[in-house]
Amino acid sequence: SCDTAESASITKKTASCIPQNLGVQLDCNTNDAAVSWTHTNGAMSYSASAEGSDGHAVSCDTVNTQCQIANLHCGQMYNLTLTALDNVCDTSQSSISDFSTAPCAPQFTDTSLNCVTKSTTVTWEESDGALWYITTAEGQDGHVTLCNTTETSCEFTDLHCSQTYLITVKAMDGHCQSVNTSTFETETVPCPPQNVQADIDTVTAFVTWEPSNLTVSYTATAEGSDG
Repeated sequence: SCDTAESASITKKTASCIPQNLGVQLDCNTNDAAVSWTHTNGAMSYSASAEGSDGHAVSCDTVNTQCQIANLHCGQMYNLTLTALDNVCDTSQSSISDFSTAPCAPQFTDTSLNCVTKSTTVTWEESDGALWYITTAEGQDGHVTLCNTTETSCEFTDLHCSQTYLITVKAMDGHCQSVNTSTFETETVPCPPQNVQADIDTVTAFVTWEPSNLTVSYTATAEGSDG
């Protein structure tokens, strides 16, 4: 009997293992994401890809076990996948990891002043990614008041009269606040004139008072007992 000649041996490399322990750390101030993972056997390099709910896609390639994904859009949910590359099979993707970016800044803010109730209402458009909003009013005299709401408006009823207030609206999501805030100024109702005095002679009344801050003009009205 004869044994067949032994064939030549060949070596085949299997696909790299699936990346594990994929993690994401979002910088709320820049909306950049730091992605990390543990080393994968057989991998020569990695490619991390993120796709937002608005269709925006961005990626980073590295030979290390971490990379930075920059220029993410605000107020979006991103799907993150990590692919291990080995120059043979580039299909060893990790399970998908979801993360959300910081909410967008409120836009088109406006104020309306109610001269009867002396209240100021601040309104804005809904921000992507926002769960609630914090509106801050800071007066020239140092008075500060806050309004927290899930709506797109806040009514301030305790603002001081004759003041210019700096209004700031921030969008919140429980982890981050909006990268940029909407800031503008508004004026409150004028304070009533103080120390009003009248010198009256036979047919003429000379009225004086202390001026109120931010008041443009005054109207003095005299009403007699006969109506």
